[in-house]
Amino acid sequence: MKRDKLSDLNAETFDVVVIGAGINGCSAAQQLSAKGFRTLIVEKGDFAEGATSKSSRLLHCGLRHLTPGKSLWDFVRNPVYLATALINAKASMDARSDIANSLPELTHEVNFCFPIYKEDPFTPRMVDLAFSLLSVLGPKDLPLGYKRHKPSDHSSTPFASYLREPSKIQGMAVFREYLFDWPERIAIDALKDASQMGAVARNFTEFTSLTKNEDDSWSVELVDCIDPAETATIQAKLVLNVGGAWSDQISQHFKSDLPQKVLKLKGAHIAVQLPPELSNWGMIAMNRVKEPLYCVPNRGLHLVGLNRVPYDKDASGIRAEEDEVDWLIGELNHLMPSLGVTRSDVKFTMAGLQPITFDPNEPHGSRAIKIHDLKSNGFKNILALTGGPIMTHRQVGKNLARAALKRINPSLPAKSLSKYASQTTKDLHATRGQNRSIQANSDLLKRIATEEQPTNLADILFRRTGIAWNKGQGRDQLEEIADVVAEPLGWDEARTKLEIQSYLDFLDQDYPDHTK
Repeated sequence: MKRDKLSDLNAETFDVVVIGAGINGCSAAQQLSAKGFRTLIVEKGDFAEGATSKSSRLLHCGLRHLTPGKSLWDFVRNPVYLATALINAKASMDARSDIANSLPELTHEVNFCFPIYKEDPFTPRMVDLAFSLLSVLGPKDLPLGYKRHKPSDHSSTPFASYLREPSKIQGMAVFREYLFDWPERIAIDALKDASQMGAVARNFTEFTSLTKNEDDSWSVELVDCIDPAETATIQAKLVLNVGGAWSDQISQHFKSDLPQKVLKLKGAHIAVQLPPELSNWGMIAMNRVKEPLYCVPNRGLHLVGLNRVPYDKDASGIRAEEDEVDWLIGELNHLMPSLGVTRSDVKFTMAGLQPITFDPNEPHGSRAIKIHDLKSNGFKNILALTGGPIMTHRQVGKNLARAALKRINPSLPAKSLSKYASQTTKDLHATRGQNRSIQANSDLLKRIATEEQPTNLADILFRRTGIAWNKGQGRDQLEEIADVVAEPLGWDEARTKLEIQSYLDFLDQDYPDHTK
C-alpha cells in the first residue's frame, strides 16, 4: 500500500473510483476488489481521519435505535420510523457478532449499566422489551447478558454509589457491550487487503472535477494535497461518493444545485479519568434533553458525550467549543454529582461530524442508510452513500459492491477477502501493556511508516498506532517516535523538529486542553 507519485496514475482506467476513505469507503474498496473490480480509492485527508476516528468507539448493540425519541408514541405515530429502527438494530447486532468474533485484537468486551429514572421517556418494562427484541433480532453467539436490577440491588454496579437521587431510580439495566480499540486500524486493514487484491489507495489526494465521456464513463481529475503540482486524470466506469460529512460538498463538483442528501450532526466528547473502580465499566443514561449520554471506557479514561447538534458550516477543522465542554461537564455532574468534575479533570476534548441521511421531516435526520443513484440528476453511474455508522461498515461495503455489480461488469477475476487483522495490527496488539521502549518497537514503527502511507506524526499516533488515545496523547514518547520514523519518511533533523511541533499544534487545534 505504498504511496507512489499521483502522476503515475494519469490516463489509467479503473472500474470504480471511491471518493472518501473513512471506514465505509475502505470497506467498499475491499468488497469491490474481492468482486473483481479494479478499484481506486482516494481521500483528501488521512485514511479514517474523520467520523471514524472521532467516534465514541462503541460497537453498539443497537439499543439506541430502539429509544423512540421523546416517547413511545414516536414509534406508534410513525411506522416507517419503527421499521427503520428495527432494521438498524438488527444490523448492529449482526455487526457486533461479526466484528467481535473476527477481530479480537481490535475489540474487547465491557460491562455497561443503564440507570432508568422515573422521569425518563420509558419504563423498566420498555427497556426489558428493547433488550428482548435485540436478542431476537441478533445472532445468539454473543449474548447480551442482560439483567435488570431492582432498586434494592443497585449496589451491584460500581456506578451506583455515584448516581444522583437513587430514590428516583426505577431499575438498573446491566448488559454486555463491545468496544472498538482502534476503528482506524480496521479501516487501514481493509485497505491493505484491498491493495493486495489489486486496488490502489491514496490518502491526501483530492477529487477536483469530473467530465462525462461518450460511453457513460467518467474522466476524474485528482490533485495531490501534499504536492499540488502532482495531478492526474483517470477514467472510471463508476464513481462512488462515500465522503461522509463532505458528501454534499463532493456532489457539488458534479452539479452545484443537487438536492441536500446529508445532515451533519456535530458531536463533542470530553475525556476524563473517573475513579479506578469504574475503569472497566461503561454507562448509558438519559441527559436533561432526553437523549443518551455515554460514558465509554477507553485506555484508562472515559469518553463522555455527546451533544448531537445540526451543523451547517464547513466540515473541516471541527473542535469542541467552550460551551460544549461546559455542557458535557454539567451533564456528567448532574448525573454523578459526587464526582465534582471540573475542567482540570478533562484530559482532552474532541469533536466530529456524524453524517446522517437528510430528511426534511426529521430535525435530526433519518438513521436510514441509503445508496442514492444520481442517474435521475443526469449522472449515470454515480452513486452516493448517506448514513452508515462504523459498526455496520462491512454490510455497507457489501451493499455498495452489489450496487456496482448491477451497473457494470468487473474487469478482473473475483478474489477472497480477509476479514481478520493484518500482521501489523496483530503485532501492535501484542505490544500493548508491555511497557516496551520505543526502540524495542522501532522495526514495527518503521514498517508502518514504510507500508501504510503516513505523512506526519498525527497519522502515526492517531490512525496507525492509537498511541494518541492514551493519557498524554503520546507527548512523552513523541521525540523518540519521530526519530524512529524520520529515516523511512525521509525527514532530516530540521524536518523532524518541525513535525514534532506540528503534532503539538495539531493537538492544540483539534484536541484542545480546555483547562488552560
